Amino acid sequence: MIVSIATAIIWIFYLQVFLMSYLRQTRASLLITMAGGKTSRARCIVSNMSSEPAFLVEVIAELEQNGTNLSMSVTDRIGFQPSADPEDTGSADASSAHGPVQSGGHVDVGSFQDIFSRAERQLNHKAEDFDHFRIIAVAATNQARGLIAAHRSFEIQNGRVTPVEVEASQVRSRRTRQKIKRVLERLQKEDWIEGLVSDEISIGRK
Repeated sequence: MIVSIATAIIWIFYLQVFLMSYLRQTRASLLITMAGGKTSRARCIVSNMSSEPAFLVEVIAELEQNGTNLSMSVTDRIGFQPSADPEDTGSADASSAHGPVQSGGHVDVGSFQDIFSRAERQLNHKAEDFDHFRIIAVAATNQARGLIAAHRSFEIQNGRVTPVEVEASQVRSRRTRQKIKRVLERLQKEDWIEGLVSDEISIGRK
C-alpha cells in the first residue's frame, strides 16, 4: 500500500514537471531588440519566439519629453527594409510591418530615427529632447487564442539609445490584453494618442 502511494506521488510529480515544461515551450512570446549599434540609426527588430507563426498586428511607440507624452502606431512607416532572404515571410510589404511572422522569424520595424521623426512632427521637438521611450509589440496567434504583447523601454542620452531592461517583458494577463485591444481600436481611428498607452493598460515602467 505504501509503495503504491509513493509510486503515485512520483508519477504525479513527473506529470507536473512535464506539463510545466510543455506550457513553457508552447507559450507565445515576442522579443524586441535593436540591431546596428546604440544610436538612433539602429533598427528596431520584433521577433516571434513562439512555437507557431504569429501575425504582427501593431507596434506602438511611447515617447516622453519633459512631461509631454505621446503614443503612436509605427507599424506603417517609410524606410522599412525587408529581409533579403526570399523565404523570410516576416514582412507584408515595403511600407508596412503588418503580416505573418514565422516561428523564430523577425520583422524590421525600421530605424529608431524613423520613429523619432514621426513623433517630432507631432510634438514639434527634436529627437534629442526625448529622454525615454517604450516599444509595445502586439501580435495574434492561434496558440494564445487571441492577442499577445510585449514591451521594452529605452533611454536616449547624448545621442545614444540604450535599453532599460535586459529583454522585453511579456504581457500575460488576460485583462491587460483586453485593454490593449481597446487601445488598438482607438489607434485605428487616430494617428496618435496624447499620453502613455502603458498607463491605460497598467504596464509598469522600470
